[in-house]
Amino acid sequence: MENLYKFVAGSGFVVVLTDENGYIMEMFCDESTLKDPMTTNFVRGASWHEYEAGTTLAIGSPIQVSGAEHFCQKHHCLTCSAAPIMDPSGQVIGILDMSGASHASHLHTLGMVVAAAEAIMAQLRIQQKNCELALINNRLRNFFNTVSDGVLIIDKQKILTELNPAARTILGNSADNVIGTPVDRILDFRAPRGSLLSTDERFADVEVMVDTKDGACHCLASGEPVMNELGEVTGGIIILRHIKQVQNLVNRFSGYYATLQFSDIIGESIEIREAIRLATLSASTTSNILLQGESGTGKEIFAQAIHNRSAQNGGPFLALNCGAIPR
Repeated sequence: MENLYKFVAGSGFVVVLTDENGYIMEMFCDESTLKDPMTTNFVRGASWHEYEAGTTLAIGSPIQVSGAEHFCQKHHCLTCSAAPIMDPSGQVIGILDMSGASHASHLHTLGMVVAAAEAIMAQLRIQQKNCELALINNRLRNFFNTVSDGVLIIDKQKILTELNPAARTILGNSADNVIGTPVDRILDFRAPRGSLLSTDERFADVEVMVDTKDGACHCLASGEPVMNELGEVTGGIIILRHIKQVQNLVNRFSGYYATLQFSDIIGESIEIREAIRLATLSASTTSNILLQGESGTGKEIFAQAIHNRSAQNGGPFLALNCGAIPR
């Protein structure tokens, strides 16, 4: 509005903004214009609604009304050029108007008002897009920080630019120690991947050895290139998953998963306590353990408890029915 007023300053014109109901919210004019009888009714809070002042608010499109074209006779001395301001959904939320003496009427005035209204609406659309982008960015940021897989973001030179908390856990390094490092120094692909993310080819579940402060860590990696609007690769995203995590999932959903502990074994007799003591001691060794007993005495319960107490508790638990095997 201020920029629009600069073009008509000193000419007796007033630049007015109303809300959708025709109430004046803001205006720019000369001091002399405020005292002019023609424009004395242009004050903040005044109603220029269609039913109050016979204006063009009800039309909902840009229009110029001059002199006797006004419905209200006392406004025949005015020329008014107005354009609606709409929100991004198409609803009228205000009117931008420039009014002055009717003898100064010019079609260019309406063009100036329309251009200013379009600039306002363009700014509203930009603000809405910024809000939408901020919301999307917050959602992606929350996903990035909470996803259980490690996420590495690299630029087109394959330099690590960002990583999530899960990736920091896998790497065992702080973000400051690895940000800015070429990803090839961190990941050692077992399969030839010299052109990692340098083309538009994605890859999935490739075995990699990750260099950490505690030594090499076996992981599965998946990658997706990031491209700009021209189809050019500008970087990429690499997803890391610890191989033990994959193995645990396989064991759990395939049924090869031990859930029972020694604390789950019920019994207080001397014999059962001695059996638990021997099994607990045996679980700490690497020796093979043979469990003997009649059917239904709980051999698999002991087997699961021994497995979970042993150093191999991260591996699968395979229940074998020895009764189906010759002695």
